Amino acid sequence: MFTLDSDIRQISAGVIIVAAVAALESLMNQILDQPGDAALHRAGLTRKAREFAIRWSEVLDAAALEEDVVWLRKRRNSFAHRLIDDVDVQWRGNVPDWDFDDEAADEAL
Repeated sequence: MFTLDSDIRQISAGVIIVAAVAALESLMNQILDQPGDAALHRAGLTRKAREFAIRWSEVLDAAALEEDVVWLRKRRNSFAHRLIDDVDVQWRGNVPDWDFDDEAADEAL
């Protein structure tokens, strides 16, 4: 029962992180509404965040935004690769061993 509960909590925390990143990217796409922003909508989280830092440099702390985006991106990718690792051996050993727990889920949100 403990093992099952532990596994479920880790999976749930990973899903929360993935969902939080997807929601953030969706919000960024809504805010990036200038003509010519269509390419940014297809860009990744990091590129969108950099554009935010440029456009709203007066109100955003670019370093803090970059730090938060890196944290989210690394954990989202790590969770995705952990899912792949069970199937694709080439990814084993290339994924940092972060904890996916309640604290990580809270931080992502």
